[in-house]
Amino acid sequence: MSLTEDKPILKAASVNKISPIQCGHCDSSKLIFRMSDPNGNAKFLCGICIFKHKPLLIKSLLTAIVVGTILVLINAGNTIFGGKFPSDLYWKIPLTYCVPFLVATWGALINSKVSREVYAAIYNVNSKNSNCDVKVITKI
Repeated sequence: MSLTEDKPILKAASVNKISPIQCGHCDSSKLIFRMSDPNGNAKFLCGICIFKHKPLLIKSLLTAIVVGTILVLINAGNTIFGGKFPSDLYWKIPLTYCVPFLVATWGALINSKVSREVYAAIYNVNSKNSNCDVKVITKI
């Protein structure tokens, strides 16, 4: 593999620990998430850069539109279709859309967080007995 491909590349150096995975955008190694690009290749993003990942935001937004609309119809449908629109619905309806967006985003983040143990298992590196430092480099 070369650095021009979108797939992770492993480099090993002779040290006694596993280095953390680094963000493909800013090289941060704090709070790393493993996401996929449209081709299915792994992308590692930090806690800040993850909120710039368009596929995550688009999926969360679509979830919020579908679930939020269903919830608005269930909770306020009778009032809206009855011809009334009380002032409290001006803040309740946007909040009804925000909740599924936040839940979908939170669920995606929880399921994509990379821990050192998971990283070691994915790349078959034994963190206790390894003599190499593994660093993942991705072109994003």
